[in-house]
Amino acid sequence: MRRWLSTREGRHLLWGALIYLALALAYNVVALPFESPDEVGHFFAVKYIADHGRLPDPDRVSSQQYLYGQEGTQPPLYYLIGAALVRLSGIDTSDAQAYLRVNPHTTCGSPHLSGNKAFLAHDPAQERFPWRGALLALHLLRLYSTALGLLTALGVYGIGRLVFPDRHEAALLAAGATALNPQFVFVTAAINNDNLLVMLCTWALFFCLRTIRGRLTVWNSLLMGALTGLAALTKLGGALLLPMIGLAILTVVWTEWRQKPKESRSLAGLALPVLRHAALAALPALVFGAWWYIRNAVLYADPTLIEHHLAIVSRRDPTPLAQILHEVPSIFYSYWGRFTCDVSPGGWYYAFWGGLVVLGLAAVGAGWARFTRVQRISLLLLAVWFILVFVGWFRWNLLASGVQGRLLFPATASMSVLVAVGLSAVLRRRKGLAYIPLACWLGLALWALFGLIWPTFAPPQRYADVASAAISQPTAGRFEDGSAQIELVGAEIQPGSLEPGETMEVVLYLSTQEPMTDTYSIGLWLVSAIPGDTTRLAGLDTWPGNGSYPTNVWRPGEVVRDAYRIIMPAEVARSQAWTVQVNVYWVGQSGWLPFFWEGQPAGDRAVLGVVRVGASQPVEVPAQSRVEPSPVFGDSPASGGPPASGGMIALQGAEVTGPDDEGGIAVTLWWRALATPAEDYTVFVHLVDDDGNQVGSGDGPPLEGGFPTRLWQPGDTVMDEHRIQLASDLPSGHYRLRVGWYQRETGARLALNGGDSFELPHRIDVP
Repeated sequence: MRRWLSTREGRHLLWGALIYLALALAYNVVALPFESPDEVGHFFAVKYIADHGRLPDPDRVSSQQYLYGQEGTQPPLYYLIGAALVRLSGIDTSDAQAYLRVNPHTTCGSPHLSGNKAFLAHDPAQERFPWRGALLALHLLRLYSTALGLLTALGVYGIGRLVFPDRHEAALLAAGATALNPQFVFVTAAINNDNLLVMLCTWALFFCLRTIRGRLTVWNSLLMGALTGLAALTKLGGALLLPMIGLAILTVVWTEWRQKPKESRSLAGLALPVLRHAALAALPALVFGAWWYIRNAVLYADPTLIEHHLAIVSRRDPTPLAQILHEVPSIFYSYWGRFTCDVSPGGWYYAFWGGLVVLGLAAVGAGWARFTRVQRISLLLLAVWFILVFVGWFRWNLLASGVQGRLLFPATASMSVLVAVGLSAVLRRRKGLAYIPLACWLGLALWALFGLIWPTFAPPQRYADVASAAISQPTAGRFEDGSAQIELVGAEIQPGSLEPGETMEVVLYLSTQEPMTDTYSIGLWLVSAIPGDTTRLAGLDTWPGNGSYPTNVWRPGEVVRDAYRIIMPAEVARSQAWTVQVNVYWVGQSGWLPFFWEGQPAGDRAVLGVVRVGASQPVEVPAQSRVEPSPVFGDSPASGGPPASGGMIALQGAEVTGPDDEGGIAVTLWWRALATPAEDYTVFVHLVDDDGNQVGSGDGPPLEGGFPTRLWQPGDTVMDEHRIQLASDLPSGHYRLRVGWYQRETGARLALNGGDSFELPHRIDVP
């Protein structure tokens, strides 16, 4: 062994194994407890066996009572080994349920939503190393999965060397395509019975290919059967190995039979070796795997427990084939990287892996004629295995939706070897180029961990006190209900003006002086600034830290920097201002905590500021309401300077109706911003008689104060409504309307062509 490890191949394999183990260990530590796919069910299936010394009952009631869910209907080998590890380690897992408090705001399963991806509540201090109790058992079982992942990668390498013994770089690339696939590392750093299935399938495939190379021996047949039986005792998909064994045996026997002289050939000479080796393979397969299926048939009249499984997860309604086919790309996306709760890397990532697959397979096709007969048969067998696994997944997906790439991992040897053979053919022309894909894959695996998974679930930044937080915009507010007090010591909003689809960043600085036992939620919303309009544009409800740092784990005195990114909707009806509001509440209780500003009651919400959000489509002025040419209002003479070049606000349209039955006149004005005013201006709408005397007014800021002019951006069109209530003693006659702008504090008006108002072309007749 020492001599082999000193060789180039041995060093490569050793370093590869160490790199994979280091990666998987990092994923193990970073991935939050019980957050990996189905990890709760897998853990509690192990725990049940370790605690009770028997297999789980597959009924719905037991699955809910003992928390193992549908995993109690799975073949038990992975769980039996895991339970033995837990029992031998002597770890007490009685505290396991304490880690299963559900995050009520989780967005798990909604890939279009950001934040709150954690399904459960987490306490960073409690979950950090050194682990104890259930957490220690969880990480131990994750290490068990990682060991299985290492055996899988070694099996893939072995298949590569078996098929192409003279191309070490092909085997190395194949092992790398498996061990450095971020999704593979993620899954093998979690508790999941797929890891044992994948390992067993990989090595069963190795012995199938070894058989094809002319080694149809008793031991090979027994090993293939034993691995198949163990695989079938791990997951139902393990039974798919049976036709692969049959193909391998038949291929070798047929080849040997064809090489005999014609006069020596007979059907018996073909059939008997096939049957003999098939029986040799079937014997250990039945010994290792059949007992569980027989047990189920006797106890539950359901040999595979599929009906029990579907009773727990719910059978999928009949689905059109087109919709099922539409899900096929997702299975390949998640084969390369779709992590906890649909955390996805992005289109470029899938394009990279997809490009490599296409390049590798195309190179295999181009070099097909140069392969030996045995190599072509081996590659075809790998392709057949992938197709079998894919068809098995497709069939299962018809029964119960399961678009998860790890379900194709039993064929990871097929995918990795086929792609690696092609890539090695492309890269082998220059020495050292084969290491480039390996370096890229390693970089992606590190990026997926530290650039994607870790930021998604990391707790927020915390400071020892307010001084060390260096808050740029401090505040003096607090939410309080008598038993709890949450201080709002700072808030930052960027930017102050947004367009549809853009992202607003909000940072809250929160603190408490006393320990809290309750988990309070935060509502952070953009609410219409128009008085009386409670429309919400965008926002979220969350536990602090995007769900990763609930209030019951806060340390007294620390300052929590709670940062959020809120994406504006793609469709926004009009440009206007929105107040950024924060409220605090407890899920399950009505009402919000009272808010105090500088010690004084201030309602039940904190208003952090006002932002502008533009319209997604230009506002069109009705043709009959257009004012042409549009009068343009400039700077106020009170500012001491000349009007701005081109002006600031143009009146594009006006519509007047009334008087109505209540003696009111409705005036709708369409304003267009040509520049951003430095101050807030108020619209005046004056009703004047023939002598120019003002007899009524409908003054007010734009949108009743819902869109201050200092927030306007060039191009904004604002439909602004005003109402003039006529005096009851107003004489009958004809009246006119004049509009313009002024500063409320000083009364100074914006200039307009030497004047300060525009007379609308409408006449008001008062009977």
